[in-house]
Amino acid sequence: MKKTLILLCVVIGVILNGADNPIYPNSIPISCGILKVRLDSAKFWNINGIKYNDLPVSVDLSGAHWGTVFQFPEIGFIGSGHTENESEKVIDIKIFADGKYIPPENVPELIKCSEFKMIKRSRVRDINFKYSLGIRNNQILESCELTADKESSLNLMYNFMHPWSEKMTDYYIQIKNNESQQGEFKTDDKFPYEGKFVWISLYNRNNQSGVVSKFTGGDDVVLFLWDRKQYKKTYLCSFLKKTMSAGHSVNYNFSTAFFESPSEDWIKMAKNIADTL
Repeated sequence: MKKTLILLCVVIGVILNGADNPIYPNSIPISCGILKVRLDSAKFWNINGIKYNDLPVSVDLSGAHWGTVFQFPEIGFIGSGHTENESEKVIDIKIFADGKYIPPENVPELIKCSEFKMIKRSRVRDINFKYSLGIRNNQILESCELTADKESSLNLMYNFMHPWSEKMTDYYIQIKNNESQQGEFKTDDKFPYEGKFVWISLYNRNNQSGVVSKFTGGDDVVLFLWDRKQYKKTYLCSFLKKTMSAGHSVNYNFSTAFFESPSEDWIKMAKNIADTL
């Protein structure tokens, strides 16, 4: 009876999510070096929480979405945790720990490894995308390759959404070689920055932890930084009021590292880390 119920749950999951392979567990915790990352089926197996050296550098909330999201004219947002209009269709997921494939039925309660990788193929309307998540050397490495089967008009597309901890106090943005912007968060629900960038760092003066994210591949993107009470969120934004033509492919790459530093040295530390990404 128990085996029958488990099989039934798997079948229902496949039907609901549209995946060709059996569905992975609802929550997948990963311990990789001093990073702890959680994947969440409610976000279609995107990240939904990161801890660095047991410090909560991000939020883990049902309403805080990660990953790739599309906003279509007259429809709204679709993708990741945005299911209010339509849901992302997961086609296939493959998870590897230290180079070894882990099938859905053999996922341990905690994946502990020195190197983790997930490859996910998904579809939203007429756009197919392959998202790769790598964790190694205490860094998060993400890539997303997207192709449109049919001409697709977009208001915008978000890749690599990261809702960082609401307790982050400061930010620094390297816009280009000789131009930067820095400031303190005000928790005013505004966007303190929207524009081109090379890398961004957020810092928490209370526990002296920080993150650095660097755009490492792709074209025609801007950074959005949102200062909310719930989180401090970064977005990689592209296809603003543009159309993705049929057969057109784009690829984006993003790298994130973490650090601890006294407040007087955090920007210097962030710059040194950014140079290595």
